[in-house]
Amino acid sequence: MTDTLTDDQVGLRVYDALKAHTQAQPRTQQSQEYRLGASDLGLCRSFIKYLLEEVPYDEDKMQDPKWAAFVGSAVGDRLEDAYKMSYPNALTQASFETTFPSGRVVPGHSDIIDTELDILIDVKSKDGLAIAEAGDVSRPNKYQLGTYTLGARQAGLLTKNSRTFVVYVDRSGKEAMPHVKEVIVDDALIAEIDDFVGDAVYAAQYGVEAPKDQPYNFCETYCAFFSTCRGAETRAEGLIEDEEAHVALKVFLEAREAAKQADVRKKMAGEVLGRYSGVILGDDGAYEVSQTLVAGGSNVSYVTKDSVRLNVRAKK
Repeated sequence: MTDTLTDDQVGLRVYDALKAHTQAQPRTQQSQEYRLGASDLGLCRSFIKYLLEEVPYDEDKMQDPKWAAFVGSAVGDRLEDAYKMSYPNALTQASFETTFPSGRVVPGHSDIIDTELDILIDVKSKDGLAIAEAGDVSRPNKYQLGTYTLGARQAGLLTKNSRTFVVYVDRSGKEAMPHVKEVIVDDALIAEIDDFVGDAVYAAQYGVEAPKDQPYNFCETYCAFFSTCRGAETRAEGLIEDEEAHVALKVFLEAREAAKQADVRKKMAGEVLGRYSGVILGDDGAYEVSQTLVAGGSNVSYVTKDSVRLNVRAKK
């Protein structure tokens, strides 16, 4: 059999294993059984309504191997192991139930509880940290961590004065230092979470619509109730109200402006350095400065002139 095995067959075998692993995860099984989990809170009240009504899922969404989540979970698992190796008294993947003021009970399990510091840590992996650094903690993340913290306090794993932190790590591997933000878990946040879920419960009980809290494009890509909830809508164009998109735009514009300013400063400094050739001692070491003649050439539409390229390299 191995003699006729193709590259595509090996790839498909690995892909099938990924899909099977995703389907076997507690989070997937929880969804298949229509059980509300902490990670569902804060995302969308319409989603929670359909979950409570046990409306059939979109099959294509349920079969999605969720590669980003797989990678994020793998990174989180290894980081939890690393934390516990350094701090043996820490608890990882502690399971408990959270009881809200309304009496609603939501199961959950936290990434890390450091009992010595009386803190809860939740790890979120991102492909680069620029957006996480610039934006606030998202509502779903706040609600998830608020739920975990309340449950851990009720279980006696944390005190009522404990603190909660979301730790963003770069799954691309380019940045080892995480970015951390604190989430204040107080009575006001708990009441906000309870009211959010209460809106969805009311909509399910009385057969009315619940607010659609996510933009159309997000729902189309990720929501397993998309066909039922928004399938009759035309593709939404125009004003985008998604907070992550706003933060990304802000970061992009700031970076573009910084690049423009950097180009201007680099050009000004280059004009001065162009007068020198040799080794210059900088604040962080010695740099060798030289110039190279770049010959011009012609194209169908334009002609480039000869130019001089400035070379600035760290002196080894």
